[in-house]
Amino acid sequence: MSKKVRVTPRAKTIFTHLVEPDDKYGNYNVTLVVPEAYIKLLEEELLEPFNEFMREDIEAFKDSKLPKKGKAPAKVTAELKAKENSMLDPRIPWSEATDKEGAVIDGFYFIRFKTKYEPKITTVDGDKYNTDDGLWDGSIVKVGYKPNFYWKDDSKFYGLNFRLAGVRVYDAVTSGNVDWDEEDTGEYDCDFGGDDECPF
Repeated sequence: MSKKVRVTPRAKTIFTHLVEPDDKYGNYNVTLVVPEAYIKLLEEELLEPFNEFMREDIEAFKDSKLPKKGKAPAKVTAELKAKENSMLDPRIPWSEATDKEGAVIDGFYFIRFKTKYEPKITTVDGDKYNTDDGLWDGSIVKVGYKPNFYWKDDSKFYGLNFRLAGVRVYDAVTSGNVDWDEEDTGEYDCDFGGDDECPF
């Protein structure tokens, strides 16, 4: 699949760890609240290549691990079964948006991005963002990212994640955590078709 950086629509941030890494996981990450239409676009463009990746990985595993004759070792049989089961329910980086009580908010999704490295953060004009100001939940940004398919050998599951490449800030919240609620959803920019060039 293409290694080109993709760009999200403008969206509100939650669980924002862009200036400093997350204490729990040690990486930089952010979750955006995006319109369902953007998720449908991702499903159309990414799920079939992801399924192909899993199918090819399973076939390669069979070719390299299964004996030509006789019974395969139990460990090999168990890992093959784990791969086949995971293909039915792989991990993906988006889920239905929910409010603070856990109720689903129709028409919106949470989508997650992460990186081990400090991301490039710019202003809407392309200048370097002053990270001393902070960047908190409720900010409006676009995220540049690269999709990544993987098999996690120790946990035995397939996954698709989005590697954070850069952030462009349109409206920064700099004064601490901000709650978001269902009424906020009318403010999101759902025009996700206008980014022909990566701005990062």
